[in-house]
Amino acid sequence: WLGGALMLTCGIFSTSFLMKEESFTRRPYSVIAGWQEMEQTFKAGVTYAKSNAPVRFLVAMGIIQSLGFMAPNMQWTPWFNELLKRTTDLGFMWWGVVLALVLGAELARVIAGKHNDKWLLGVTQIGVGVCIAITPLVSGNVAIPISLFLLHEFGRGLYRPLKDAYLNANIASKERATLLSLEAMSFHIGGAVGLVVSGAVANTFGIVAAWVMSGSLLVLGTLVVLLSALRKDSLSLKKVYQ
Repeated sequence: WLGGALMLTCGIFSTSFLMKEESFTRRPYSVIAGWQEMEQTFKAGVTYAKSNAPVRFLVAMGIIQSLGFMAPNMQWTPWFNELLKRTTDLGFMWWGVVLALVLGAELARVIAGKHNDKWLLGVTQIGVGVCIAITPLVSGNVAIPISLFLLHEFGRGLYRPLKDAYLNANIASKERATLLSLEAMSFHIGGAVGLVVSGAVANTFGIVAAWVMSGSLLVLGTLVVLLSALRKDSLSLKKVYQ
């Protein structure tokens, strides 16, 4: 109740006093028009992505990521609750999650643009997948699965700013809003599938199986996308030199 009241207060204050939208133009509300605009945005994004390799790379990575993230997203609380035995400890876990995300984002601020961005994104996502798969397999010592889970959250915090920097560096400003929308849509489409599949696996075989499957999918899928992208980059460079 306290958290909800604080968020509501912050939301009202922010929208009333801090968020200024000088370019906003009020239009009549229409559900049909809204869906039509979404369809147009999606088609325009797909058309642009077909001719833009970096966008295709990020869309593919986003779909794989959302497939792999849904199991830990939805199932970490019941799994750790059983491991820790006290529900109140989940609050400290959440504090650790937020801190790990912040630290990951801070590291991204330091290294973004200084190395091969595709490699950074691929290695980060593979590391996240490995941590997801291993976390439920090492429950003997409580500190180990907690550390691995927080390390996976650190990787997620690192990935997002790196992805945004890479996307913004490889698209034209006038196309940015459309492609960001496409990238978000692809993530949600993958997430919808990931929710159903990981939930079905957890119900049938247990949470451990769902996490191992999700982490393995994240690692293998990322390897395929990354190696394919790097191979195409290599072929493009050969053509340039020829």
